[in-house]
Amino acid sequence: MLDVDNSALSIEWYLDGELLPWDQPQYEAKEGGTYYAILSNEVCTIQTESIEIQVQTPPDPTLVYEGTLACEGDSIPIIANNALDSWQWYLDGVPIESANGPQYWAHSSGEYSYTGTLGPCEISSEYVTISIVEAIVPTLSFLNDTLFAPPAAAYQWYFNGELLEGATGSFLVPPGERQIHGLDPRRKRLRSHFRALEVDLINSVSNRLPQGWKLYPNPATDWLVLEVPGVVDGVFALYDLRGRMVLEGVVGGGGRRLDVRGLGPGCMYWKFRRGKVGGG
Repeated sequence: MLDVDNSALSIEWYLDGELLPWDQPQYEAKEGGTYYAILSNEVCTIQTESIEIQVQTPPDPTLVYEGTLACEGDSIPIIANNALDSWQWYLDGVPIESANGPQYWAHSSGEYSYTGTLGPCEISSEYVTISIVEAIVPTLSFLNDTLFAPPAAAYQWYFNGELLEGATGSFLVPPGERQIHGLDPRRKRLRSHFRALEVDLINSVSNRLPQGWKLYPNPATDWLVLEVPGVVDGVFALYDLRGRMVLEGVVGGGGRRLDVRGLGPGCMYWKFRRGKVGGG
């Protein structure tokens, strides 16, 4: 703000020698350049000393990062405008102690931002939300001669430490000992080992499906098909791994197509008994 004697009868403000449309004793200089004023009363006219004003354009409050999701133990680098004079990083609006450089490694979940200065200018960046999530340890389950892996973004199965080409699904029918590398949604490589698991009872006589019998697709999402060739009638029951029966019914004519859309996700096992409903 520029100030002159307010007792003058007339005041003329000039910027770089050009008359400005202002005649009040105070002038707010918003542009850079050389300012002066000419004051007049009934007798005298005088010109004030010139003053040079420099107006600096605020810098861009850039905030650069690659990804906003990391696994526990990792961190995400966040980069500010490095042309500033000073920086202060914030987490959820609270200053981070000793975080006063142009880059900060975020290792906790929350909203990150910074303020910076360049000469007389102060800027504030936008927020970026960083999520640091707990690492999961994948476990395998084994049912109906099939290995199942937990939910993940991608899969790669191995046999005795050697990669199995094309084995990139969430389940696998193994010929022997297996291990899995699972990539969780945070792209963190995790490993789980499968050594020896016993197959749950799948019918009332044997722990193995009789020759020619089929249960597919496995895993199922909408429909599950039971094929029991040579069996005229039978009764089936489907159980979860806690032993609770979730579905039962009759199989006739060698098979049946089951609607499993109402069942929750998870591993199941089934039991089958030949004979008519109510029979021994």
